[in-house]
Amino acid sequence: MPTDVTEDSFSEVVLASPIPVFVDVWAPWCGPCKALNPIIERMEVEFAGEVIFVKLDADECSDLCEQLNVSNLPTLLMFVGGQAVARKVGGAGGHHGMRHFISSNLPGSLDDQDPPVPVAPPEVASPVAPPPTPPTVLPPVQPPPPVIQPPAPQEAPV
Repeated sequence: MPTDVTEDSFSEVVLASPIPVFVDVWAPWCGPCKALNPIIERMEVEFAGEVIFVKLDADECSDLCEQLNVSNLPTLLMFVGGQAVARKVGGAGGHHGMRHFISSNLPGSLDDQDPPVPVAPPEVASPVAPPPTPPTVLPPVQPPPPVIQPPAPQEAPV
């Protein structure tokens, strides 16, 4: 179960932590906040030893929430090295979304690194692109020939 932090303990528990900290900003009256509890508890087990999980009651810590620019609940924050590195408002999309939110914000995660730049070996020449194909020119569209109607037969005068 995540540890409760207050305005007095926040600096010591979150900002001074040598390992990343996941902060769940919630309130007792917030239904979506309560719905996240089982997911957060599961993540706490999954990331044991890698991430500290804490809960911050927005009603009891309104000044701290203002400093953190929290205006909607639930708000999920990731702190690394005493700095807020990520924020998610309104939940994190179930177990998979929560796992991605946490893992992608851990130091050394693949999302934290620049993607490798593919480089062709020096002995392989780059393929030369074929010359562009000229556009196909279609003849102008001709209107259909007019339909000539034979004259209607006339009745002879009687």
